[in-house]
Amino acid sequence: MNLETSISAVPIGESEISILQFIELNKTEIISRSLPNQKTAQLVQVLVVKRVIERLKQQFSAEQKYRLKILWEATHQLVRKEVKMQNQIVFNNFDLNQEEFQQMLTALQKGDERLFEKVFLSHFKACSRFLEDRFKATPTDAYDASMEALLKFHQRLKDGKISYGNLRYLFTQMAGQIYLKSKRLPQPQKLPDNFDIIDEPTESFSKETLAVFGQAWEKLCVDCRGLLQAFYYQKTPLIEIARQTNKTDVALRKQKQRCLEKLRKAFQKLA
Repeated sequence: MNLETSISAVPIGESEISILQFIELNKTEIISRSLPNQKTAQLVQVLVVKRVIERLKQQFSAEQKYRLKILWEATHQLVRKEVKMQNQIVFNNFDLNQEEFQQMLTALQKGDERLFEKVFLSHFKACSRFLEDRFKATPTDAYDASMEALLKFHQRLKDGKISYGNLRYLFTQMAGQIYLKSKRLPQPQKLPDNFDIIDEPTESFSKETLAVFGQAWEKLCVDCRGLLQAFYYQKTPLIEIARQTNKTDVALRKQKQRCLEKLRKAFQKLA
């Protein structure tokens, strides 16, 4: 989404007027001239114009009178500033304004996956590239960390635990934490962190939690247990596992994600 500004055609004049009179007489003109992009959600237009008007009131005294030229020049500057800020907010949230996010979040919780797909398409590759550049991660490791973050992000959206604000940063931060954690010393007892992709630091699991996890683990097929054990416990790279099993790297990666999802669902049902 890209908001545009094109208000140079608005008459500016030399006559004097109070700020309150200016706003009352030109509110409609400010809206129509400052936000001509019809694709822009009406809620976004209203928010931008409201902020512009409030800042005009703060900038000029209600008791004094000002030339129309001065008031319009100030309006031009404020509109450009607010539009730029709104564009940045929308970009930071996968090109969704807050109204669109809430609509699609509600749909996701009812089984509509479009928001999840939008997140994947708009940021997954960028997130993987960021991990490669920032942490010198291999393409495979960056892909794995981003995929695990995506699964966790999806579940948190469905659970209503993620709010509009800076979704790109949150997603990337989760992926970065997952990648860094994967490079530490092996911690087999914390495999639930991997399958559920927990991004908060966790000191330990209770005996009850580990017992439930053990039951969920037993519900997996032999192939899934072997794959997850080799990757998480033995720290065998996926490329090596693929070579040993005569499978492609891409096919094995998809199989691993399916196994993780089965393990997570089994764990949640038993917990």
